[in-house]
Amino acid sequence: MLYETPDIIDMLDNASVDPECPDTAEWTCIFPFIKLSQVQQEVNTYIGVAIDSLGPLDNDRFKKLKVNVTIFCPMQLM
Repeated sequence: MLYETPDIIDMLDNASVDPECPDTAEWTCIFPFIKLSQVQQEVNTYIGVAIDSLGPLDNDRFKKLKVNVTIFCPMQLM
């Protein structure tokens, strides 16, 4: 859902992400985890998303989730 929002694609400001095909942002700038495992050679904006379950519930139809969205961006884009 993040890369379907044109404002987020613009905010990423990455030449590797094609605005006409925004799913190119996935695994380039948008990751399903918070920690970036590699040291980047280029300064870019990155979004990391982590979802944690807050434990078992009595009702199996609903879950309590905690969603953390972390954005790493260079000073010139802040």
